[in-house]
Amino acid sequence: MHHRLSAILLCSCLLLPSSALAARNYDKGLAKATEIITELGDKVPSVALMKAECVSVLTIAKGGFIFGAIGGHGFLTCKRKGGGGWSAPVVLKVGGGSVGFQIGGAKVELIMVFTDVRDVEDIARATPVFSGGVSATAGDLGAGVSGGGDPEIEGNVITVSRSQGLYAGAVGEALVIDPDKKETAELLGTTKSLVEVLVKGTVPVPEKAKTFIAAVRHWHEN
Repeated sequence: MHHRLSAILLCSCLLLPSSALAARNYDKGLAKATEIITELGDKVPSVALMKAECVSVLTIAKGGFIFGAIGGHGFLTCKRKGGGGWSAPVVLKVGGGSVGFQIGGAKVELIMVFTDVRDVEDIARATPVFSGGVSATAGDLGAGVSGGGDPEIEGNVITVSRSQGLYAGAVGEALVIDPDKKETAELLGTTKSLVEVLVKGTVPVPEKAKTFIAAVRHWHEN
């Protein structure tokens, strides 16, 4: 019993820093997000690509023994109203948990494409941005394409993911993604609302995020 408790506590300690340190690792996190959209982007179905309103790129850590935990972070950008390219990115935090027989751990890299959204403002005003059941994945590039979405948003979310490491047997797993307003303010240098950032486009893309936004634009146009 002592060993099982130690394993649970160890997993929790390993997961927490990924989001807690996100504010100090924007360059690294944005570089990873650029890599993911570049390498996984062509796995997004063409129909979803054409209808994309917003896209998020996330890195998620998963692990557990009997009781599991999920933690991670990522970035969200949306098409500005009336054209004008893609918005400055918003920092996302990932949380969740699962109950069931589990063993091992995995790092999951995930692209979420929001389509058929009535208005981009739905994304900017929804809290959480996404909430739904997600199955554990294990496989090569592009493993797992699925649809789903938050009930507050009338539309679909198409996901493409790849994972590293062994993770099996998750039951009742839930993934919750929220905007991290504090870290977004640190990244963008402003406390303007998500509507101002994602919809109105009044916040310029910071220098350190320009490569990521350029990669998103290239993915969407090709």
